[in-house]
Amino acid sequence: MLLLKFDLIQTIAFACFLYILGIYVYDYFRMESSANIPPVIIGGAIFVIARLLLKDKINFEFDFTFLVPSSTIFFTIIGFGISIDSFKVAKREIAYLLASAVGLLLLQDVVSFFLGKLLGLSPLVSFMTGSVSLTGGIGTVSSFISAIEPFMDTKGVMEIGIAFCSLGILVVSLMGTQFCARVIKRHNLHSVQNTTQNEKHISQFLFLEEQNSKVTLESILMTLFQICFIAGVAITLSHYFATLGYAIPSILIATIFAIVLRWCFDKTSKSHISHKILRYCANFNLMILLALSMMSINLDYLTTLSLPLLVIFLAQVALAIAWCYFVTFKLFGSNYRGVLAMCGHLGFGLGITENSLVEMGNLSNTYEPDYKVTFATLIVAAFLIDIVNVYVLYLYFNLIY
Repeated sequence: MLLLKFDLIQTIAFACFLYILGIYVYDYFRMESSANIPPVIIGGAIFVIARLLLKDKINFEFDFTFLVPSSTIFFTIIGFGISIDSFKVAKREIAYLLASAVGLLLLQDVVSFFLGKLLGLSPLVSFMTGSVSLTGGIGTVSSFISAIEPFMDTKGVMEIGIAFCSLGILVVSLMGTQFCARVIKRHNLHSVQNTTQNEKHISQFLFLEEQNSKVTLESILMTLFQICFIAGVAITLSHYFATLGYAIPSILIATIFAIVLRWCFDKTSKSHISHKILRYCANFNLMILLALSMMSINLDYLTTLSLPLLVIFLAQVALAIAWCYFVTFKLFGSNYRGVLAMCGHLGFGLGITENSLVEMGNLSNTYEPDYKVTFATLIVAAFLIDIVNVYVLYLYFNLIY
């Protein structure tokens, strides 16, 4: 068997190749069914299938060292794009979505605990099939394993957590937008474009818009330096907390630091951050993250998962879809805004925040954007739900050990 081993730079280069491949396939075939699927997902799906077909001839081995730092950089950028002054404009949407997200998070852990016990899985394996991998994502899985590794045997456990996260990303990427679009057609929903001045205010922060801004070498360097500095501090603190037995994801630390620094900039009007450069960096980093996530999916390995794990995953998918439809959608009024909120919740409830942004962006491009719901999803997915999840995971872990 031929072994193709990629180092860090080659892995990133291959991720870029998948994005380019997706663009060419998307443009060449003009597939209507893929109209709401990002090119990077198309390229990633092609690789996942090719990897499965070539499993007996070629073995791909990637270096995913950049995955967690890349996520931290992305959430640093997100933090810089969040204005504390805009919280009050979308406070109701934030409260609704946070309440629904906490409910799903708790149920994910309940399902993992009872099904794991019923199917005879060890407590730690059952733990990794709940909110730590689904709502938390790869960053939370990595942080938690780093925190408990010195105290117990975690062999093979991290792979299960990453497998659940990867499968969740794949499911949402392939059917998330299509499911939400079907709900729109089924209920004959229409977006109402009635953007108030406050919502325009939110959109400026949300999409990092600047009027008449010029990109200079100094603005590029200052923006990149501050992003890398905060991301580096966040990763260092996360590792330090892990040595103390506390699993605090670097993405959460980075988001908090960036939001506080953004608040200081807003108060002093002395910002050295170019929002235009942030927007470009966010888009690039988002595509790299999604590509790396798709590259981490090994269907051959996933088919070797025991039947109990597959049963739990299917139960978690059914739970997330049902909860987002019957709770999140209804909570927002069973209208177009409810579908957009459902789409975002499904994205980070079964995968990662990046999925939420992509899926909501697809719906917004097809129909109309809703700045309040999008801002609320960004706040909850990138910031608030991680805080809640950390406490819930500690309670859950102390319950089983």
